[in-house]
Amino acid sequence: PSFCIHLAGRPAPLHSSLLSVATSTHYDAACEVDPERDAALKQKILEYFTETAAEDRESDWEWSKPALPPAHILSVVQRDIRAFIHKYSDLPLRGRVVARILQGIPSPNYPASSWGRVRQYWRKHLDVDFDWMVRCASEEIANHRLGGRF
Repeated sequence: PSFCIHLAGRPAPLHSSLLSVATSTHYDAACEVDPERDAALKQKILEYFTETAAEDRESDWEWSKPALPPAHILSVVQRDIRAFIHKYSDLPLRGRVVARILQGIPSPNYPASSWGRVRQYWRKHLDVDFDWMVRCASEEIANHRLGGRF
């Protein structure tokens, strides 16, 4: 499943640690090693990967599953999935393929140069959760193959 990661109000600890030992230019870092910065960086990396630091980092992140759009939008997406499957039933479609096309994600078998011209479907549903769309398209493909009604 896809998840959104939100940082709870403060910069990532590793990033701020790296900034604290960074040099202003790459030339400064390449000329000679500063033993104090080197030791400080090693210590910060060691702290970052210890278990107590890992527990602290975990409390900094909030994981949330993207909310589904309202029911009327989902019904439009389902209708578009059914129409796409019906129109392109001669292609070897899978749920992921349909979801990628509806979100405009190219692949070697379904490149943007070809499918980008199909404006009726390409990048039509960027606002809908990709994993939900894959599941929905897979169910619709199964119904279509079993002779189910649309």
